[in-house]
Amino acid sequence: QDQAQAAAAAGYEIYQVHVRGVGTKSVVINTAMIDAKAEACELLGNFASHLPRAFVGYLKSSAEAVIPLMQYRMSPRVKIPAVQATPHFIKCAMLKDMKEGRQYFLQSLEHYLAAIKAEDEPDHLTVLLNSLSDSIDHLVSPLESSHIALIDQILVFTLSEAMKRRQEYGKLVSEGTIDDEEMAEIEEAVDNENEMIGMTVAVVKSMANNAKEAYLQSFHKNLLPIFSMFMPENASPFLQNAGACCLCDIIEALPKCQIAQQYAARFLPLAMKNSMSESIDLRQSSVFGIGVCAQSLGSEGFASRSQDAMRILMSIINAADSRSDDNSAVTENAISSVTKILELMTHRHSGETHPQAFGMLGHWLDWLPLTQDYIEAKVVHAKLCEFLADAKRSGAILGEGNRKLPKVFSVFARVYPDPNLCDEKTRGRMCHIAKALVDQLGQAAAREIMSRLPEEERMVIVRMLQEALGGGF
Repeated sequence: QDQAQAAAAAGYEIYQVHVRGVGTKSVVINTAMIDAKAEACELLGNFASHLPRAFVGYLKSSAEAVIPLMQYRMSPRVKIPAVQATPHFIKCAMLKDMKEGRQYFLQSLEHYLAAIKAEDEPDHLTVLLNSLSDSIDHLVSPLESSHIALIDQILVFTLSEAMKRRQEYGKLVSEGTIDDEEMAEIEEAVDNENEMIGMTVAVVKSMANNAKEAYLQSFHKNLLPIFSMFMPENASPFLQNAGACCLCDIIEALPKCQIAQQYAARFLPLAMKNSMSESIDLRQSSVFGIGVCAQSLGSEGFASRSQDAMRILMSIINAADSRSDDNSAVTENAISSVTKILELMTHRHSGETHPQAFGMLGHWLDWLPLTQDYIEAKVVHAKLCEFLADAKRSGAILGEGNRKLPKVFSVFARVYPDPNLCDEKTRGRMCHIAKALVDQLGQAAAREIMSRLPEEERMVIVRMLQEALGGGF
């Protein structure tokens, strides 16, 4: 205590630092210097993020100073902002030159790998993995096989260490010798581990989207055995969900790759079963998984499971509490999966063999818009436009005598003003489709239909038509 007081009086602090392979050591640190480094890293990262074009001229010197601090062991107060700044540097470099951006990534990769290998605090690992995922997402060209191997090796190491720690926690709990305070500490540690494992899934998704088929061989060999251990019923709901999310990401990124189709064939029955799980997160990933498996397997490969899958999804969507706060995300992912299945079954090459799917399109419209899951909302609302641009699908959606047209306008009016629910391309398509429908009906009939809408929705449709017409309506 006397030593700590003396250090504090001199502007220093004493920290207990745990270093893998070394143990816990006391370190005396100039905290003023630490604070200055941390603030500098944070400011430079913010500049690169918010003023990327203006920052380009300062990028080289900033990156040379900040990126090595990803391995700064003296204090996480410096390491964390350095880690968080790095993806912004890479994105900024991409604006200048894609090759230069890739070079910054490769420069940072060795620091990522070393920092992850040395780190055993799950919350710090979460930040590192999140940053690595973001950095990979900024790359335009695919990673080389040697870099894929290095990243997968560190993910295997990280997951293996996490599972060892979980086993230790489980052993302590099963022995029954811990008090309430220790139990609370273990529960917090497990929550941190869960967040970190979830972020390894994000890195896998980034790798699959970047390297495509070149990534599958490495994943299949190195990571699938670990994620497969997450899938059995005796695994925790969190681990089952992590495994499901990982397979969904791989299948979605490479739906027509042979290995991904094998994953889809194996995963689909499990996804259908877990769609009834008590865990909300597991239900959500499972109902989403049904849709990506359908896309991967195609109409022929999915046919034998289609009726059971649709029955499960519709039971979720039509449940009395489907739009409750707890269930809304599950429901919207189920609607997204139905969208994928209907797209598959009403495709011109398969529609003749699944005529009942066209009859479903009108019911599907009644479930729109999606307003809670922004990612799936954008996907589904884009598909609505795609379906309405197809004569046969459009006829099935609008129904006899265009009786569903007020609903279409209502969906457009609720989606169009909200950038969370549609992207600019979809907004443009909505305007074009609205104009085409009005041209088909005539303005008098269109005004009569629009009069059935609430005032706020009617004014949005008028604004859309004015934009499409370039004048009054």
